[in-house]
Amino acid sequence: MINKIQMETNRNAAKITGLLLLLHFAIGVVINLFILGPLTFTDDNLASISGNAQQLIIAVLLYLISGVMYVSIAIILLPIFKPVNQRLALMFFGFSLISFTIITLDSLGILTLLSISKEYAKGNAVDTNYLKTLGTVFSAVRMWAHLLVILIGCVSLFLFYYLFYRSKRIPGIISASGLLSVLLMLTAVLIDIFGQGLYMFLFLPAGLVQIAAAVWLMIKGFNKPSVE
Repeated sequence: MINKIQMETNRNAAKITGLLLLLHFAIGVVINLFILGPLTFTDDNLASISGNAQQLIIAVLLYLISGVMYVSIAIILLPIFKPVNQRLALMFFGFSLISFTIITLDSLGILTLLSISKEYAKGNAVDTNYLKTLGTVFSAVRMWAHLLVILIGCVSLFLFYYLFYRSKRIPGIISASGLLSVLLMLTAVLIDIFGQGLYMFLFLPAGLVQIAAAVWLMIKGFNKPSVE
């Protein structure tokens, strides 16, 4: 009876984890490629933001929700990962909290940009240069916060796939591919940090593997544990 309950609990945990992974990926793509990115990473971002205030606020809310989702994934997976390596499992959880903290700070920065853009839209000639300077500063802070979220995400995802690889709770081909995809993503971020531009195609494998892991967990669930 206890084993049946445990099996059902694990099956539900796998489905929820898979669903959260899929939603986390989808939200990340939508808000970064189609909303926050185009609005905040432009030369005339104050004008862009002021004209799309409602869209920006919705994106920020989704951004925060995605952070909560990732923390939830870490909490769900703690009992699965602890038998493999308790220290790394707790590190994975810790990095999810750090990521959420930075996402929260980044969101506050974005909302500050929104407030600045509203003042800028009023067209007061005396304040225009001052507001542009503020906008430039907060845009730079936003860019570095965004890169930091991705860097921490790389570490967190590496632990995620490594612990799955060790536990064999998902197919090895998925977890091994995940490890390689994270290295590609990390390479892309480091290239961008050193001013060589952002090679978006290096993010594609990580997205595909995350979808594969999510679909597997929702359909097949966790494999039987290899570590007791």
